[in-house]
Amino acid sequence: FQAEDGIRDSSVTGVQTCALPISLRRVVAAGGDPAVAALVALGRVGSVEALRELELALGSGNPAVRAASAEGMLIVADRRLVAGDRSGARLVYERVRSADVAGVWRVAAHRGAVLAAEGDVVPAWRNLLGSPDPALRELALSLFRELRDPGINAALIAEAAGLDPAWQA
Repeated sequence: FQAEDGIRDSSVTGVQTCALPISLRRVVAAGGDPAVAALVALGRVGSVEALRELELALGSGNPAVRAASAEGMLIVADRRLVAGDRSGARLVYERVRSADVAGVWRVAAHRGAVLAAEGDVVPAWRNLLGSPDPALRELALSLFRELRDPGINAALIAEAAGLDPAWQA
């Protein structure tokens, strides 16, 4: 079928979709469940155009829209990371990390950014461990099990002496 702005649906016609329908922006602007579902679906699409729409929605005044946009962007970033595009994934994680979204999305973005780090991950890991945010310190400790960097063990041992006793347990 042909959408109102001339974009063809590739699942029906077999024609490559070249842009997102303008009506999507109306759905996002209206907020609610349809906007949340649309933004998460855009994350699964993962195209450059989809990411552009997700970034626009990340600046929305509606917290639910921002959260759904962050979730969609994390899906894009995770897929890029799995595909081996570490630098592309890291850019998307950084955008979510700095966004005005709930802590759970920022923590997930911090996790992804550390996992996508190129080269020595110890400095990024230490930043999390030294954060005043308890959720980020907890993330650093959980990442300890995921990271395969040989410097992480030595860094954790070195940092353990300076940790608050509650965190040393």
